[in-house]
Amino acid sequence: MSLGTAGPALVPDVLNEFRTLGIALSWIQSWPTGRALGSYHLFLDVDAHIDTHPLRLAMAAVEARGLEVRFLGSYPRWSAAAG
Repeated sequence: MSLGTAGPALVPDVLNEFRTLGIALSWIQSWPTGRALGSYHLFLDVDAHIDTHPLRLAMAAVEARGLEVRFLGSYPRWSAAAG
C-alpha cells in the first residue's frame, strides 16, 4: 500500500490509525518524493487482507487526512496445512 505524499508530522497519525484498528504492520518504508523537502511516499505492508473491514476503515481514515492511498496488492497467508 502506498500512502502518497506525507510529511513527517503525519507519520505517527497514519501509523496510529492501523494500531487503533489492530492491524499489524510488517514493513514500513518512506521514500522522498523529490517534489519538496520533507515530502515522502510511505509504503506499508500490513498483515490483513484488503477485503477485511478494519483495513478498509484504516485506509478511509488515512484518506480523510488528505493522503492519497493506493492499494498495491494482496495475497493469501501461507499455511503448512494448505501446502
